[in-house]
Amino acid sequence: MGIPVSPRVSPITRWGSPFKSPQGRGRGDQSLPQTRPVAIPRWRARRGPREGQETTRNDQESADVSVPRVVDLGSDTINGKFESAEHRAVTNSKEPRYTIASFINPRNDAIIEPAKEVLEKDNCRPIFRAFSYNDFHHAFEQHRGEGEATLETRDQTVPILTNCPIIDMEKAASGYRNDIIRQVLQASKDLGFFQVINHGVSKDLIDETMGIVEEFFGIPNEDKASLYSFDPQKSCRLYTSSFKYAREPIHLWRDVLIHFCHPLDQFIDTWPKNPSNYRDVMGKFSIEVRNLSLRILEMISEGLELKPGYFGDELAGEQMITLNHYPPCPDPSLALGITKHSDRNIMTILYQEKTCGFEVLKDGQWFGVEPYANAFVVNIGQQLKVISNGKLESVEHRVVTNSKDPRYTIASFTNPRSDTVIGPEKALVEKDNCHPLYRAFRYKDYLQAFEEHEGESDPTLEVPGDATVPICSTLPVIDLEKTLSLGRQNAVEQILEAFQDFGFFQVINHGIDDDLVSDTMRVVKEFFDMPNEDKASVYSEDPSKKCRLYTSTYDYENEEIHLWRDNLRHHCHPIDDFIHLWPEKPARYRDVVEKYSLEMDKFSSRILEIICDGLGLGPGYFGDGLTGTQLFSANHYPPCPNPNLALGLPKHCDANLITFLLQDEIYGLQVYRNGEWFGVEPIPNAFVVILGHQAQVISNGKLTSPEHRAITNSTDHRTSIVYSINPMPDSIIEPAKVLVNDANRPLYRAFQFKEFLKAYEVKKDYNEGALGEFKLKA
Repeated sequence: MGIPVSPRVSPITRWGSPFKSPQGRGRGDQSLPQTRPVAIPRWRARRGPREGQETTRNDQESADVSVPRVVDLGSDTINGKFESAEHRAVTNSKEPRYTIASFINPRNDAIIEPAKEVLEKDNCRPIFRAFSYNDFHHAFEQHRGEGEATLETRDQTVPILTNCPIIDMEKAASGYRNDIIRQVLQASKDLGFFQVINHGVSKDLIDETMGIVEEFFGIPNEDKASLYSFDPQKSCRLYTSSFKYAREPIHLWRDVLIHFCHPLDQFIDTWPKNPSNYRDVMGKFSIEVRNLSLRILEMISEGLELKPGYFGDELAGEQMITLNHYPPCPDPSLALGITKHSDRNIMTILYQEKTCGFEVLKDGQWFGVEPYANAFVVNIGQQLKVISNGKLESVEHRVVTNSKDPRYTIASFTNPRSDTVIGPEKALVEKDNCHPLYRAFRYKDYLQAFEEHEGESDPTLEVPGDATVPICSTLPVIDLEKTLSLGRQNAVEQILEAFQDFGFFQVINHGIDDDLVSDTMRVVKEFFDMPNEDKASVYSEDPSKKCRLYTSTYDYENEEIHLWRDNLRHHCHPIDDFIHLWPEKPARYRDVVEKYSLEMDKFSSRILEIICDGLGLGPGYFGDGLTGTQLFSANHYPPCPNPNLALGLPKHCDANLITFLLQDEIYGLQVYRNGEWFGVEPIPNAFVVILGHQAQVISNGKLTSPEHRAITNSTDHRTSIVYSINPMPDSIIEPAKVLVNDANRPLYRAFQFKEFLKAYEVKKDYNEGALGEFKLKA
């Protein structure tokens, strides 16, 4: 039996974090009932109370909380002169009730806005901005239809945050360092931001820098044209609104100059030449602000009791500066400077001049942060929140506009290097005797997810071991004996269709004796159950060994994230060349696995010959060159204390020609199809047949190599056996010539298998991207 799994829950939600372990989380200012009413079975709801059962007041009270409030979509075009009534439907325990409703709706692309005639007649501002009905409907669904229209304009009656922490950094050098560290840590925990004064950056340098910022944006557009770019990869560029102007649904009211500034000598030559002293002034400013950020990070490190220099070249290895110009906006109620977001980096140092515009979200309400003379605003970024295992907060904030004054700010972002692995600091987890709230991930993977999900709220990467994945009932299961009895062509068609649509299938009644299959699984489990000293002779960190036992992957020392598995791998073809290297214990291991390997060699040849028939390749196409290396790989996945934080194997495509996977009774294999994960339920003594990258190339893309992974569980040991068919290292891999003609050009160039393996490992792209450099341009 597999692990029970519930229907898939989307890993990305507007108010929750898929990095975090499942915990309840409120929705801003919306209060939620403390208990959830028990669902009433449908038969009881329709039949009413049983004989002798009375209806109590509790029946009515449960109705009060069992139906959410809803609101009709229709109060905007008259600028709020009419009201849209909030209403709901309650249930009762006695009578069925039926209603019918007719809804008059705009077309999806219709633009909804306050009627100009109403505005002119009443001589008033619009209360709502213009939007398409489709956008409104999307927002309505995201917010579950609560309250008024969710595209309402920005509320301008935002109070100033009166208890904003203002920390005097100078005191840290005059005997009060511990007090200042406590203040920094407390503000970071409670609010996720604070302001610092007497920070060591001179007022003269700040004034000169802000003068340069204002002067730059005042330069005629033609003199700034060389810097303007839509390419987000450029290290220095000027743009309007956001870095994805062409794709953003709503444009922002700002202009931005962004450039890297650390290491300074690597980037300064890309900076603007005009104003003439820009590089000199901005270079000095960036150095001073970086030093300030490192001082604050060292205080946080000390407060969290981390080792000195914890935030070194990896975690604080990059620095970017943005210059923001917010021109006067004709109607600030209809445009923001920057939308609500949390900073995706380690830390942000922001200088805002005297015009107010920075707002933070606290306890579901927006508050303005009043500029303090010569102070810097310090925002805790999401990476620091992850490293602290949720001890520190990353504040959600936005920038508003005004109708009178231009506003200028400058922000310095301290970022990890792109390949840096981010995760809860182990020392903090052990000290607090708690589970990590976030899994480890590479910063560049986080950035990709952050952009895909519009930077909403908390970290946006999927939790790797998420078990809320549905078992897919449509995944192909082929009864080979029955299929062949109906004619070989029937088997050819079924197998080719499975490889074309899914890239894999499960096969039963395959001709290999069930007792041999079961005995092989038993002997492998016996091996992993042996004491470590009995397995020590085959343990090795040398990936070139033909038989070895290792933990995680074959490159443990260099891998960025460790996996939750042990693996025994050895060559098995020709058997006489390798059997003497196999484990000597259990005593029957070599005998059982030898028989299994011989049967798998014959069975794999049958499947490959069927593929040959289906593709129109000649008999024996997959000869010794393409199938000359065969590997036996046994995986042991022990119970994992927190499956949300560790995978058995990450998402990947197989680098080989074809794989035959035998699962035990414990569920753990998942495949990625059409952007969604599906579980593959184990079938006793069945093989999962998975197409590899090399077969995809040979078929010229007609067949697909699927992305898949192995998840962990917290209760059961899981074992699987992989029989992997690989080409010889010098074998030439290319689209089969019979599949290529003027109408079907080759999609891939010819290459040696060893060339592919080298690229596969160097790039560490184990998915479809592994074939990228071998693809031919159209």
